[in-house]
Amino acid sequence: MEYFMEAALRANDFRILAKNLQIIAKKKTLGELDFILETPDNFHIHVEMVYKFYLYDPDRKGSWIEKLVGPNLKDHLSFKLQKLKEHQFPMLQQEETLKLLEQLNIRTNAITQQLFFKAQLFVPVSTRIIDLDKELIAGNFYKQHELALLNQTTYRFYIPEKQDWVCEPYNDAYTLNFDSFYATAQQLLEQQRSFMFWCFTSKKIEKHFACWW
Repeated sequence: MEYFMEAALRANDFRILAKNLQIIAKKKTLGELDFILETPDNFHIHVEMVYKFYLYDPDRKGSWIEKLVGPNLKDHLSFKLQKLKEHQFPMLQQEETLKLLEQLNIRTNAITQQLFFKAQLFVPVSTRIIDLDKELIAGNFYKQHELALLNQTTYRFYIPEKQDWVCEPYNDAYTLNFDSFYATAQQLLEQQRSFMFWCFTSKKIEKHFACWW
């Protein structure tokens, strides 16, 4: 996604002064800043870029934000937002950061901060009542026993590599029948590896997740 972000920035006449700027103190990496930009009218911006895939778990307590979790439960939207607020953006004022920005002739008192946050949301196939805007939903997610719902002779399946999850499904992918797909799914889920898959029906291509938990 970083490549596409850079292309979009350059196409809109933003100058990239720094990217993935590592902040190091006493040989310890504190973190990194995604982009330091100069706008066409010479203002400076610190931009953090986030692109995530979240599954909506209605069994979790709290608001809808607290119910959005990563496919393998290693990420939560609420934790990510908290980290951005309490660590990522304040890092701009760290002494080590100020020194690096001085080398770029950037004064931090004249820099604004912005967040580019995009996510694809997936909801459980078994739940029909969801307190989310339907336009925000990219697809469903299935537990292993629910994959049987897709056992249709006309359906074909494709499991993209993780780096291709951001891609829109395309017709010329090498597809599997249900039995072959399910055998692969079973292996991955037994290893506690949730994954995205594409389902080719007679009418459309759908994008879903299978999860182990």
